[in-house]
Amino acid sequence: MTLNVQDSHVPVAELIEYLQNTNRLFKGINQTLNEKYAIGCNSIELDVVPFEEGSFKIPIWVKKVVYNPYVVDGVVTIMGIVVTSLLNNKQETHEIEVNHEIVEVENKKLLENKTTAYALSNIANLAIHNDSISDISVTYEKKNGDRENLRISKTILSKVAEYRIEEETNCLLQTNVTMEIVSPVFSDEPSNWRVRINDRIYTARMKDADFLETMNIQGIAFGKGDTIVADFETVATDVAAGGRPKYNITKVITYPYYTKISKGSFDQGELFNEGE
Repeated sequence: MTLNVQDSHVPVAELIEYLQNTNRLFKGINQTLNEKYAIGCNSIELDVVPFEEGSFKIPIWVKKVVYNPYVVDGVVTIMGIVVTSLLNNKQETHEIEVNHEIVEVENKKLLENKTTAYALSNIANLAIHNDSISDISVTYEKKNGDRENLRISKTILSKVAEYRIEEETNCLLQTNVTMEIVSPVFSDEPSNWRVRINDRIYTARMKDADFLETMNIQGIAFGKGDTIVADFETVATDVAAGGRPKYNITKVITYPYYTKISKGSFDQGELFNEGE
């Protein structure tokens, strides 16, 4: 896995979280392979190599003690394919040959493992919330032995971030909160919005369906620095399992009436105040 960064560095705390969650991810997948398919590894160890300029590489070294070498080869191959598939938000079934029999490994079964779901969500959220990271690349070995590299965009990672299954133990709702939009939002679909509240930046899920429908019908869009007033929800999560608080915009009260235009020399999505 490669973190494609623009300024050749990431914070130490974030790198540690990537390593910890990558470790959780492989251990979670291996646990499911053992419990549901009886083809998992006895142990999995992670080694980290020195980083090259512009990226951090996290190679995975898999060790297993078995008498049948075909099981080892098959498991190593399928784990690389499975991790890539899960990070790419694919709902697929993978076939692995063990003792001349085909075992079907389903992504949805792997995601039932809470450790796996937490790890994937945390990795995706780390990338989404860091503006210096453009995307994530994964290099994996296919069944025929060829190596393939796949770049995974933040759009896809935003969906992977929702993998986590967690109990929402505590919820705080603040009403009529004024928030500044940090980056323009043009989508009328449920998505993560970056907003500033009292000098702190949050990534919050827009959950006001009526407002999203109004955006679509009226062609409303926003620019950096615009402000909205809305109800803001903070949801506590299982911190012990690697979770972070979640933030939701549940109801938009007031907003500026901007619309998208596309004409002349202006780019589509540029914002103007109606009547100006």
